Amino acid sequence: MLIHLRITSVLLSLVCTLSACTSTSSPTTPPTPQSTAPSAASDSPWYQNVTELQQASDLVALVQITGSSSTTINGMPKTLNEATVLKSEPATSTASIKVATDPDNGTAETIDLTVGRQYVLFLVTPKQEPAYLVSAGQGVFPVEGSTVGPSRSGTFTLGALAARLGLH
Repeated sequence: MLIHLRITSVLLSLVCTLSACTSTSSPTTPPTPQSTAPSAASDSPWYQNVTELQQASDLVALVQITGSSSTTINGMPKTLNEATVLKSEPATSTASIKVATDPDNGTAETIDLTVGRQYVLFLVTPKQEPAYLVSAGQGVFPVEGSTVGPSRSGTFTLGALAARLGLH
């Protein structure tokens, strides 16, 4: 009896394994179009809209970059961008902020913030370290005058958030 149960158990396992390996069913959901998916080289999370991006952020700030230097943080090379906070959500009394970004390394995580330019940045703000971008491709919106441009990925606009920051 015990041998019979063991053989039955082995046969059931074999049948389940074989049926999973030889399944010919087609996927039930279509693949995501390339225009709405992150690049394969990107390690950043992907957000469907500005609300999700803002919820993942500690701070959304309209900043002007005032300086930039190379540094090492936790053994990794970084660019340390110094910025004046012009407006933010939530509102903060912080007049300046340091934002660590990856230096140009040929990947999708590289973002170049130019001294003198303004940006809307979606940031995580740890207590003991510089702030960092929630997403390199989606978390940086360049500002020209009072007009906010698209992020590098261009997946969505800031909508009402732009108006709350005094932009359009």
